Amino acid sequence: VLALIYIGATSSFLVTTMRNVQINVYHRRERSESPCMWWTNLIGAIANIIAYVGFLLLATFDCEGAGETSTLIHFIGAFLFFILNGVYGVLHMVLL
Repeated sequence: VLALIYIGATSSFLVTTMRNVQINVYHRRERSESPCMWWTNLIGAIANIIAYVGFLLLATFDCEGAGETSTLIHFIGAFLFFILNGVYGVLHMVLL
């Protein structure tokens, strides 16, 4: 199961990278390109990539069991995933 999670997170990284390029090309074609949109797109892409790193931490480290450090890493991963994934969604709503 963990291997499937890693494959899914890697696919999300690739999709995020392609989406970043796609939105840049879209704004260039529509002649609505601006530094603000470019930075918003870049920040959104970075937020989503870090969110999926958090997802990997969430999946890899168990909440119960191995100790206090494992639980802390699990909760940090959960925080990164759920907060930054929402940030990515809001930023891309603004972009389109």
